[in-house]
Amino acid sequence: MRINKDVTDGPRKRHGIARMAQMLGLVILGLALPAGLVACGSDGDEQSEASGSGTQKLRVVYNINAAWLPAMIAQDEGFFADNGLDVELSVYESASTVPVTLGEDKQYDLGGANPASLMAAQSQGIDVVAVAGATLDSVKSPLVSLIADPNITSLADLSGKRIGLPALEGTYYASMVRVLDDAGVPPGSYDTIQIPTPRAAEQLRAGVVDAVMTVPPFVEPLIREGYGHLSDPQTEATSSDAVTSAFWMATRDWADANEDAITAWVRSYKDAINFIKDEPAKSRTILQKYTDLPADVVAETKFPAYEATVTNEKIAAWMPVFEAADQLPSGLDESQFALPLQVQLGKSETSSASTGSD
Repeated sequence: MRINKDVTDGPRKRHGIARMAQMLGLVILGLALPAGLVACGSDGDEQSEASGSGTQKLRVVYNINAAWLPAMIAQDEGFFADNGLDVELSVYESASTVPVTLGEDKQYDLGGANPASLMAAQSQGIDVVAVAGATLDSVKSPLVSLIADPNITSLADLSGKRIGLPALEGTYYASMVRVLDDAGVPPGSYDTIQIPTPRAAEQLRAGVVDAVMTVPPFVEPLIREGYGHLSDPQTEATSSDAVTSAFWMATRDWADANEDAITAWVRSYKDAINFIKDEPAKSRTILQKYTDLPADVVAETKFPAYEATVTNEKIAAWMPVFEAADQLPSGLDESQFALPLQVQLGKSETSSASTGSD
C-alpha cells in the first residue's frame, strides 16, 4: 500500500472526504482544534455587527490565489463599501477546517469553500450552506492543472511517481484519481504528497515530487520553464465544459438572518467580476498586491472564470466524481447545498452573473 505524505506534518494515509468529515467531528467534540488558519482575522468572540453609517461588518476567511480575486478587488476598489459592507479578510491554508469556524459566535461569517468541504461538513451535521459563487473551472479558462516534470509526457507515465496536491481529499484529489484511473493508472500505483499550493512549484523544481496539481498564477511560470501540462482534471473528471470549483459558505442560521448582506456580497462580487473584464491590468496589480508574487509571474497569469452565484445542481455535479474516488459521504441532501438564487440575488434580480477569463 502506498502512503500519502504531508511535507509539513509527516506521513498520513488517504481517507478522502470521510477523513475530512471525521476531523470535523473531532473538532465539534472539542478533541481537536482547527489548523491552518492564519492569525490575521477576528478573535473568536467578535461577532459581525453594524459598523457605523448603516454598514454591516463581515468577517471573511479565504485563500490568497487567483480563484478568489474578485474578493480582493471588491475590497480594494470599494465595491463592498459601496454596497454597505465593512469586510475584514483573513487567510486560511486548508478549506477543510473552515466550516467549524463559521457562525455568529465563531471566528468568521463567510468562508471560502469547495464542494468537498461543504459535503463533509453537512455529513457531520454542521448546518452550513453555499451562499454565493466564486470560481468556475472551465475548458476555456482552466483553474486546476496537472503539471509534470519535462520527462513525463502522459498521464500513464505517472505510474510509480510522486504527485503533490494541496489536500489529500476533495475536488483536487478526487478529480486526479478519476483522470489517472481513466488513463490506466489506478490508486495505489503512485504516491501523493500534501504540499501547500504556494510551495508546489518549488517542490516540483527540487524533485521532491514528479508532478503537482496547481492553479494560476503558479501554472504559467512552470510551463515557461519547460514543465509539461498533462491534464485539466476537474473539467475532465466531471465531463463538463464548466464546473463549480469554489464558492462562499456560511452557517444556515447566519444566512437566514443576513439575507440582505448576502445579496450585497453578490452584488459586490458582480461589480468585481465586471471590473476584471474591463480592467485586466489593474486587476493583476491587485492580485500582485495580495499574493506578493513577482510582477512578471502575475502578468502571465490566466484568470479563471468567475461566477457570483452558485446552485445545488452545480455542486451536486461533483457527487459521481467523489463516489468513484470512494470519497462521497453518506446522508447528503443535494437540495440543501446552496441558498436559492432569489436569496443570493435579492428581489430585484432573477439571473446569475458569470464571466470567463480576460
